[in-house]
Amino acid sequence: MSKTEHNAEKNDVYFGKYMMWAILLLTVAGLVTAVLTDSMKNVLYTALPVLYGVSAIVYSVTSLVSDKYGVKSAVYLIALAVFSLIISAIGYLTTRETATIFYALGSAILPLLGLMIISGKYPEEIDAELGGRFHH
Repeated sequence: MSKTEHNAEKNDVYFGKYMMWAILLLTVAGLVTAVLTDSMKNVLYTALPVLYGVSAIVYSVTSLVSDKYGVKSAVYLIALAVFSLIISAIGYLTTRETATIFYALGSAILPLLGLMIISGKYPEEIDAELGGRFHH
């Protein structure tokens, strides 16, 4: 393997990590802004679900287009689904509105759908990846 191929492979592996760090930083920034500006409902029910939904689409599409992203994206899609559920719970606990919580819960459906789609393309690889990460 040449040095260029090694660098490209290293960058491919870290794409998902960089994107997840950006999502985490945007989540924290959104929550801090929401507390400071008293706009918790807008952030929890609009901004963060849109962020997680778009991120799930990006992870799903890149995993279907590139075999290198397929297996790694499964872990990030699971993380996005968990973030969406946590944000939904925080939203309900802070606003007590049941009518708008379904929008936030809907953002958890996109990563799960993406996971289902890529699981059809990489079933053995995803099982091995998740088994390696969660069954020590």
